[in-house]
Amino acid sequence: MGKAGYRKNGIYGQREKNGDSVNMGMFEKILYTLNKKIQLTDYELTVDRNLPEDGLRIVQVSDVQSEYFGESQSFIKETVREIEPDLIVLTGDLLDRNRKDFTAAMDAAEGLTDFAPVFYVDGNHEMDISFDETRAFYAELAAAGICILFDKAHTVPVRGGRYFVSVMGLSEATVFHAHGQSGGTGRKERRRYQDASVITQTIHRLAGESGARGGSDADGASTAGDKRNLRILLSHEPQLIEYYAHPAIDLVFTGHAHGGQFRLPGGRGLFAPDQGIFPKYTQGVHRCGKTQMIVSRGLGNSRFPLRLNNRPEIVQVIVKAPC
Repeated sequence: MGKAGYRKNGIYGQREKNGDSVNMGMFEKILYTLNKKIQLTDYELTVDRNLPEDGLRIVQVSDVQSEYFGESQSFIKETVREIEPDLIVLTGDLLDRNRKDFTAAMDAAEGLTDFAPVFYVDGNHEMDISFDETRAFYAELAAAGICILFDKAHTVPVRGGRYFVSVMGLSEATVFHAHGQSGGTGRKERRRYQDASVITQTIHRLAGESGARGGSDADGASTAGDKRNLRILLSHEPQLIEYYAHPAIDLVFTGHAHGGQFRLPGGRGLFAPDQGIFPKYTQGVHRCGKTQMIVSRGLGNSRFPLRLNNRPEIVQVIVKAPC
């Protein structure tokens, strides 16, 4: 995977190098700001779990789409570093099926483990690429210290082991299976039907694994299996919220909708994949039962190359216990 070089006549100017602009006109600078300058969005949520008094900081990076944001992804890394997160989650579409050089995706992921534990689930674009190609990419992610959660649960200590977070990941392969798609074919497949039981059964299994046995130690600190631990689910597609909702899942992190691509006056998104025109889930926090779902607008674009009134986004969630 060679480093990406200059791309001539890019839509954001005469030349681009790893996401940095060169010799731009005024119009190109406006487009560049709208599509490359990252906005940090903060949410503060309350969950009745064992959490630090100042709150647990979770950073979400989603939908990079094999694009660059600064030299060697410097905009992404600098934004995350300044937050000083306890946990980093990557919610799919690091890759883009239309761009077969995976260097930008690896540059985005590499180095994040210097700041906090990093967890990853895939998206529909990874599933649309052949398994032979993504297998090597996943090996590189694992080698970089990123925990890949394909229908798995993992409990991670934070704040020096004083607290634990149970992280579950729903693979896009399971979502594809629920829609009659095989994935890994190297091309986009049409969704033929929806069998939600495939998703709900996996969610129930993961929730059971994340809240297994455990308790507190002698000084009151939680242990890995403590049911007071914060429990989060990573998935890619927000429109499936009713199937993610589970009493044992506090937060769900998703992406996929790209903020509706164009955001209309009043903040409504225009279009999102698998939701269509005027989609419901394009950004922000949504509740279903006791489960709260965060939807990131994501960073990159796919075949449609522009955003409007919809800056690329990194999300910070500060999770606190009730007072």
